[in-house]
Amino acid sequence: MIDDNIMLALFHSKFNHRFEIWKITRTGNSFKVKEAATTDGDLISNSSQVQGFTYSVAHKCYYFAFNDYLFKIDAKGNLANYYHFNAKREVEGLASYKSKIYIAMNKRAEVFDSNMAKQPQEQALKK
Repeated sequence: MIDDNIMLALFHSKFNHRFEIWKITRTGNSFKVKEAATTDGDLISNSSQVQGFTYSVAHKCYYFAFNDYLFKIDAKGNLANYYHFNAKREVEGLASYKSKIYIAMNKRAEVFDSNMAKQPQEQALKK
């Protein structure tokens, strides 16, 4: 959910080897659906399920999480960056608020946050 009237949906097309991001806008009792972005590729090759999806309003980009990988996708669907963290745990969800992204991890229920300000590519996630 972006706000009270806008929702994003993520669809993986195995046939076309891409992810499609759809924007659903509510006006009164009617809904309009429009494709917002499309990736060029599957992003990950081991058939992992998406375990987290969020949109950063502050940075105008999307984030997808698979196991211990986090992909940053720009507004047009291009891969902007990716991060790998060896936590030996899976992501259970993503959220974004202001300039931070929050990652919920399984097993010991923990939430990590990250300051998404411009930093080196190997940005560390911190508790």
